[in-house]
Amino acid sequence: MEHTTDDLELVLTKALRNLLRPLWSGLYVSRALPETRPSYAVTVQAAGGMPRDRFRDQSRFSINVYAPTHAEANRLAGDARVALMSIRGHNPIVSIEVSVYSDTTDPNELPTRYFYAEV
Repeated sequence: MEHTTDDLELVLTKALRNLLRPLWSGLYVSRALPETRPSYAVTVQAAGGMPRDRFRDQSRFSINVYAPTHAEANRLAGDARVALMSIRGHNPIVSIEVSVYSDTTDPNELPTRYFYAEV
């Protein structure tokens, strides 16, 4: 069965939710932030990609991590990267490459990290 980018976005979101919530109490994981930003949050959004061959694409996803402090944002981003790397080889994730996270600041100047996952 071939999966679309939307399917994979949902797979990654569910995997992050299931793997991170036991470690991060009150963690919000979804495609977008709610109007009132939670203390700890991870968002997953499709961000393009490249064709692998005539029949398959390599989809890219932007992962944004939000936390109250820079130290917690770093820890949560690290945990999210490890969680995504752990699903490699589980259907439908045949391969996944995860970039190193980068520091950024959201419009409210709160600690934010982002990285990419290519599936």
